[in-house]
Order: sequence, then structure tokens, then C-alpha cells
Amino acid sequence: MDKDLIFDKERENIFHVITNYDTRNFGFVFAMLKYKRDGKGLWRGYNRVLKNYGVHNLVKNPQNFMYQPCLDASFPVVYTSQIGLHLTPEDGLDKVMKGKVDEDLTNVVLSIVDKIGTKG
Repeated sequence: MDKDLIFDKERENIFHVITNYDTRNFGFVFAMLKYKRDGKGLWRGYNRVLKNYGVHNLVKNPQNFMYQPCLDASFPVVYTSQIGLHLTPEDGLDKVMKGKVDEDLTNVVLSIVDKIGTKG
């Protein structure tokens, strides 16, 4: 599974994409709220929303959920109209491969890719 991140338009919330199934053409992305900006968090002013992972904690998350009748379950979603920035590992690796980032970072990333490989 990819580790895509989504920032909302106000950059107040960071969501973690929870599936590789591309639903953007349907107007949403399956993603859970992971960090919320409060100015005090250790990660550039963001704090983790879920202190403990698990379904019971996830359903208490303050975000939109959408019922999927084929799966008979509700999933956390971010509507595409709310997305400000969608970061993907593929785009980041592409920048490294094209030399569009710091040279030291490029060497680190390429040595990791060399060891673990990549798909596509």
C-alpha cells in the first residue's frame, strides 16, 4: 500500500490515504484524518489525531465517512473539492530520479531504492 498524504486546502489537516483504489474520479479519496494543526505539535505544529489506532477509535474521528453499499461499511473520506495537496511516493521518487531535490537526499533515496527495489 502506498503512503500517500493529503493536505486539505487550508493546510490544517493531514490525511493518510488508506487504499490504492483510485476513487478521485468519483469525487472522493478513502483517507483517514491523521494530523491536525494546533501550532504546538512536534511535527511542524501538527498533532496526531488518533492516539491509538483501531476501528473503534477511527469511527470517533472528526471527519466525513461515506457508506459503501457493496462493502456494507462506512469509510473515512476526503472529498476532492477539499484537497489542497496530494503527495505520493511515486511523485517524490520521480523528482529524485530527475535530480530536482537536494543531492544528499537523492543519494539516500536512491540507495534505499537500490536495496528494496520499486514497482514500475
